[in-house]
Amino acid sequence: MVDDDLSSITVETLELALEKAYRRGFHQALTLLATFYPDGIGGKRLADLANEHLIWRRELGPSHLADSATPRFVDDVSPLERSYRGDNR
Repeated sequence: MVDDDLSSITVETLELALEKAYRRGFHQALTLLATFYPDGIGGKRLADLANEHLIWRRELGPSHLADSATPRFVDDVSPLERSYRGDNR
């Protein structure tokens, strides 16, 4: 991609692309958990995995990509999460 092409990207397009990438990553994480822990995973083990990931991210250092866009769908909740919360939105 040429730098001139980047100037035509709108803030809305960038926000939507970031949101889609976030959701794909979240879906991938859930899929991996289901694959490697078919009988479920306890809260302590899940917390250990999350902490391990945070340590790994810190070791990588700061990202060169700015991710300061506010998620467009910040208040949207999936149907499954809604059912867990008891929401009927």
